[in-house]
Amino acid sequence: MTRPQLTALEGAQVFSVTRSLDEAQTTLRRRDQTLTWGLGVHPGVAAARSSYSPDRFRELLPHFALVGEVGLDRRAGGRDGQGEIFSDVLTACQDEPVLVSIHSAGRTDDVVRLIEKHRPRGPILHWFLGTPEEVDRAVSAGAYFSVNTAMTPAVFETTSDRTSAV
Repeated sequence: MTRPQLTALEGAQVFSVTRSLDEAQTTLRRRDQTLTWGLGVHPGVAAARSSYSPDRFRELLPHFALVGEVGLDRRAGGRDGQGEIFSDVLTACQDEPVLVSIHSAGRTDDVVRLIEKHRPRGPILHWFLGTPEEVDRAVSAGAYFSVNTAMTPAVFETTSDRTSAV
């Protein structure tokens, strides 16, 4: 986001997430008035995955209220490595007071399965395009959804009709 774009928001608070631990380290020196930085390890960025360190993630974690751009991405390959990193991130965040925004491009079932296994507190599925059944499973595991105008509401309408009676 550019400075003019931020200015146009007229003081709105913006959540911005790093794609790697190196980027996260850099944000620790920043003092932005309208940006809240999140710690991220984007599954679609090979360099972020290859430089991931569980110890370094845990060292950085207390400096952030938000963890994001973590999860799985079918387009990026590295299925096993992505799963190991995502599982480690979910484990590290389990007892921490952080929001966790989760990426699931093309791997919605695998992401929901890992949320069910690790049970992070209040995970947020970002731009989730799963099936109605996957939405139901995610809701049962305590997940929330970050929805934007580019998404079709059909999956959520169908699911909310079925789950509202529960």
